[in-house]
Amino acid sequence: MNEMERWDSGVATLRRLYEGLSPLRRYRADKLAAAIKACKEKIHLITEKLGAADICAYCGGECCKKGKNHFSALDMIIFLHEGK
Repeated sequence: MNEMERWDSGVATLRRLYEGLSPLRRYRADKLAAAIKACKEKIHLITEKLGAADICAYCGGECCKKGKNHFSALDMIIFLHEGK
């Protein structure tokens, strides 16, 4: 299985789990996802003010390659909640 197939499989699994949640658990997951998104947006604004674009251009993606900023299952729940 290649990288894209693993990604697709993981997304499909998480989608099935998310869609299978009881209404109460889904409501709770959605509330937590919204709170996490709000925190990430605040962090993003702070990093923009600190010149993150220049840092990222200089780094060339090495931070992301080393696992510092990977997309997580929580991020996927936010996307599922938003219907993306």
